[in-house]
Amino acid sequence: MVNLQSVEQKLLLLALLFVIGGSIVANLFAWDVKWQIPLIYAVLYVLLSVVIEIRDRQAPTASTHYRTSDEFFLSFARLARTAERHVYTSYVRNTPPPSFQSPAAQQYFRAAADWTRRNPGASFHRIIGVPAQEPRASA
Repeated sequence: MVNLQSVEQKLLLLALLFVIGGSIVANLFAWDVKWQIPLIYAVLYVLLSVVIEIRDRQAPTASTHYRTSDEFFLSFARLARTAERHVYTSYVRNTPPPSFQSPAAQQYFRAAADWTRRNPGASFHRIIGVPAQEPRASA
């Protein structure tokens, strides 16, 4: 069965090949650039359609709200046991934590260090966001 998207992709691929060949010929014979502009737009359309298709195939990023720092730390320690190649963690809060001395925080840092030792060459990204100033009370 022929669908519109597969026909469009084949036509765009042909247009891309035509643009490449046309660009080479235009340069060999010193054609005016204005004749290449429709071909340039066709290539831009091809690139845009490929980027949109890649974006549409992406799975949404999971996000979890934790009520306390310890809840976040303990959850990370559990999840770090199953990660293999990449860890991306971020933590955004309204006020700085009182300290990182809780047992949950210590377990978090120990789990992160153990994971990086167990997975050499893997990537670990940790981002923490805290406002530079205390939040202002609403009037």
